[in-house]
Amino acid sequence: MKRLITKALKLFLKLLHFGFIVSLVILVRLLKPIVLIRFGPIRSDVIGHYVFDPEYYLCEREIENRKTIDFFYFEFSIPPNEQWTLMLRRHLRIGSMFRRFDEVNRIIPGWRKHFVRLIPKELKSRDLNGLLSRTELHIRFTSNENIRGKDFLNKLGLKPEDQFVCLIVRDSAYKEKWQQGGHYGNRDWSYHNYRDSDIDTYKEAAEALAEKGYWVFRMGKKVHKEFEADHTRIVDYANSRYRSDFLDIWLMANCFFCISTGTGLDEVSRVFRRPAVYVNDLPLQQLVTYDHVISSPKHLFWENTNTRLTLIEHIDNSYLRTIDYESAKIK
Repeated sequence: MKRLITKALKLFLKLLHFGFIVSLVILVRLLKPIVLIRFGPIRSDVIGHYVFDPEYYLCEREIENRKTIDFFYFEFSIPPNEQWTLMLRRHLRIGSMFRRFDEVNRIIPGWRKHFVRLIPKELKSRDLNGLLSRTELHIRFTSNENIRGKDFLNKLGLKPEDQFVCLIVRDSAYKEKWQQGGHYGNRDWSYHNYRDSDIDTYKEAAEALAEKGYWVFRMGKKVHKEFEADHTRIVDYANSRYRSDFLDIWLMANCFFCISTGTGLDEVSRVFRRPAVYVNDLPLQQLVTYDHVISSPKHLFWENTNTRLTLIEHIDNSYLRTIDYESAKIK
């Protein structure tokens, strides 16, 4: 009997909670002639979308002078970077409760007017309309955070006038370490391996930059190999005791420019309007072309003849899975 009463009480509280949310959603609808209130998710499973989409939303909101009141929730419960989460909460209305409001809103006809997406789905998190070049940065560090970042540089020996470059070379370690379990289960991420590069092949470039006076930070939250470039101004930050979610964001946001093979963390440099060099990037159909960027895709060769694919062949064989390149006999 006691168990039945407990179950009944829980059900009653759930219904009461649901009824409360329904009443608030109806109120939101009634307020529409005065103010448009919307609810929507922030994609938070991968760092690239997590960083780029909110800044794009704020750019679009500024340019179109939108007056809506928008409430957001993280689509996935454990976002990929704590520092960026902190910064988003300073600039957007975010709360787990808004997921329920969004769910209830979608049950009632006319829900689309009260639903907000950070970036139009068809853009696929690409700034095809050049909004970043037409606006100033929206998501910023606090003064204390900037002091903290500069103190780190000073501790390493950088002088105020020194410039540094961030080098981020994709390998499979991040996916294997940080995106296993949870809603992903034991997913096989090897279909992304066509995007990988060998950090050792960047040694000569890093040393050349260091000889010119730049500092070079090899970035990454989790990597397979150490970076054994031999120069005092080259820092294998990814394998150092200094690596943190804060510095992952701050360094990419404040570098003189970044070098990337096309992976999520480089979106930080993009939204902070830093120049970038994209090299060994694939697929070609997602070539990065925003302001102050140089892009050079991977070199593709036919296995049978060892001849390089022409530009047209490269475009015609622009795949999103490793197995598709293998099936096409492309290396």
